Amino acid sequence: MTDEQPPIAPPPPGSGPFAFPPPPDAQQYGAPRGFYPLDFDSITRNTASIFRFAWPTLLGVALIPNLIVYAFMVPLSAIASPKINQWLLAYQESLPTRTIPPLPDDLKLPLLLLALAALGSVLAALIVSAAVVVIGDAVFRGRAVTLRGALGTALRRSPALIGGQLLLFLAAFGVALIGVVFGAFFFVGGSAAAFLGVLMIVVAFAAMAFIAVRWTLYPQAVVLEKLGAVDGLSRSWRLVAGSGWRVLGYIILIGIVTGLVAALVSAIPNAILRLDGATSTGAAIGTAFDGLAATLLAPIAPLVL
Repeated sequence: MTDEQPPIAPPPPGSGPFAFPPPPDAQQYGAPRGFYPLDFDSITRNTASIFRFAWPTLLGVALIPNLIVYAFMVPLSAIASPKINQWLLAYQESLPTRTIPPLPDDLKLPLLLLALAALGSVLAALIVSAAVVVIGDAVFRGRAVTLRGALGTALRRSPALIGGQLLLFLAAFGVALIGVVFGAFFFVGGSAAAFLGVLMIVVAFAAMAFIAVRWTLYPQAVVLEKLGAVDGLSRSWRLVAGSGWRVLGYIILIGIVTGLVAALVSAIPNAILRLDGATSTGAAIGTAFDGLAATLLAPIAPLVL
């Protein structure tokens, strides 16, 4: 059975990773409660159940794109980090004279390649997220899915995912730019106007956060409902309507958990191996551990959302 087949009914009671219970007696308990909106306990249990049932496939789809990206980032970090550290030391020494030392010519190309690798990591994160959504949806519905099938679906949906990401970036950047420009304009007018300027900037960033939250579920809409970038953003806007604070709370919780775990994994080279991140060896090993953390944590956010 391929990942492109239409969904089938959930598994019967006692089968699959969820073992759905039979609906309650309508006369005794009223109408059966729907699956949505899910509470925190349901979301965490479903996420843990899906991960336990399909963790090899989930980690596999996270490993392959990250392995490709970090195969470039590790050697580039080893080349660039010592030179960047030398330039930073020279910059600190030049602060009293207010003269910024120029970037070394042999550092410009590694920095450009690192920027391209970072852009590739963003694309890899989109593909991994889409593949995790495919796997999570298939497991929840009781359908078979393979690593190859999940990555294939994610790659086919990648143009719409990239388009939605670009639209999200442009919208957030545009709102922030308008707020900063008008805020700076009010700053010129004195103390009272300066307060309005600060208020404009705060409102702009609040609006930017609001837009980002309302468009949080566009990858799920693009992948599962096979929508385009604009339709996926519109679908996410409607889905999150009325649950914005809940979604924001889950985003913050996911960010705290993944941030702490990533920081813990990234600190291993310095804490245990006693490696200096400014050296070539330390930078290479530290970047490799960053890739390990990205791989292990990749399934969390898509499954929860």
